[in-house]
This record gives sequence, C-alpha cells and structure tokens, in this order.
Amino acid sequence: MTPLQKFVKYLLLGLIQGITEPLPISSSGHVLIFDLLLGINIIDINFEIIINFASFLAILFFFRKDIFELISNIFKGKKDTELNINYVIKLIIASLPAIIVGFFLKDTIDRYLMNILTLGISFIITGILLLFASKVKSKYHDSTITNKDSLFIGIMQSIALIPGISRSGATLSGGLFLKKDIKSVLRFSFFMYMIVSLGSMVLMIKDIDASTIFISGYLGAFIVSLVSTFISIKWFYNLILTKSLKGFSYYCFILGIVIFIFKLF
Repeated sequence: MTPLQKFVKYLLLGLIQGITEPLPISSSGHVLIFDLLLGINIIDINFEIIINFASFLAILFFFRKDIFELISNIFKGKKDTELNINYVIKLIIASLPAIIVGFFLKDTIDRYLMNILTLGISFIITGILLLFASKVKSKYHDSTITNKDSLFIGIMQSIALIPGISRSGATLSGGLFLKKDIKSVLRFSFFMYMIVSLGSMVLMIKDIDASTIFISGYLGAFIVSLVSTFISIKWFYNLILTKSLKGFSYYCFILGIVIFIFKLF
C-alpha cells in the first residue's frame, strides 16, 4: 500500500465515521464494515481516538448554546429550568450502565462479537428498535426526563456496546418508548454521548502507541470526521423533528440482510 493509498483510506474511514456518528445507524458498525469488507486494515486504538474525538468536538460545538446555558444555570443555582444541576445528575445516572458494562465486558465483546455476523444481526435489531420508535415519535410531548427514565435510557445505551447496534438509535428509541418528546430525547441522547465518549477516550489514551501514528492520515481523517459529523448532525437534527425514523429503520434492515447474504456466499 503506497502512502497516498493509505492516506485516502484514512480519509474514507474518517468520512464514514463523521457521516454515521450522529445517525441512528451505528458509526462503529459502518467503520468496521468498511475495514473488514474492503480489507483496509488500518483500524487501531490511535485511529479510534482521533476520529471519535473529532466527532465529539463537532457535537460539542453543535450543542454549545445548551451547554453554556447548562453551565450558567448551575453557577446561578437555577432550578426552575430543565437545564440545571439535576439534569447533570440524570446524565450521570444514564451514563453508568454503559460505563459498568464497558468496564467488565469490553474485552469479551471485542473478542467474540467484533465480526461480520454480529453486525448483520445487530443492524436488524437496530432496524426493529427504530421501527417501533417511529410509531410513537409524534404522539407524545412530555419533555420531563426523570431519574428512572435516565436509567432506562442508559441501559439502552449500554446495549449499543454490541457492534452494529446504534447508540443514538438505542437511546432515541428508549426515550420514545417512555413517551417523551423527541426534541428532549435528542438533546439528552447526545449529551449522554459526549459524557461516555469523553470518558472512553480518556481511558484509551493510555494505550496510544506513538510509533504507529501516520501523521498525515490521522490529521486528514480528523478534519474530515470533524466537518462531516457537524454537517450530519445538523441535517439529522432538523430532519428528525419533522420526519419519521422509518427510513433509517429500512436502511438497517436492508444492510443487515445484505451482510447475511455476503456472509453466506
């Protein structure tokens, strides 16, 4: 593989990560598909940190007004608004299941479930979740997320540690199953993502191997992932407030079936 070919492959995976991260179709599953099926073979802990950090920054910037409001309300001691210290507590509660499951089972998941067959099954499961969620999306307008709701949504997020099950798809579905307003669920879901993503990146930093870093490829993938994540979340956020989740559901069904066919033949 020439340096140019390697560089282009890094850009491709950065683009796949960026486009799919905010969408309920599993970014990790798509990156793994391209890595396995196309024989790219460049996924390592360094690269995961780079492209995930780019997505994290893009989503952080997208929700910057909400984050500033949350911080301001905490310092002012405001409790008559949704974004206050209690909201942070709910986010912590929601993050605990994924942290616990990841701590105890991540090595097992990586060893036994990081394969193409698991991806096929997981995409179909994601499709089922989104299909059910689409049926209740526009029926309810309760924007209050309780501690109990937070725990349930957090459990849904922990399920998404299985490759191919979309994190945003699982948490969105969990919130909608609880008959919550889609806008509130969206914001809560992405705030959860930022907490878990930042925590996982901090834990992975200790495993960085500087000797394997391909500087130009990493930098290119970082920029592509950053820009494409921001464009993707802006498009998705506006789309999901007015449209159904069915399109994403059908996409996951088709992708899962295609993977099974590929695996069989």
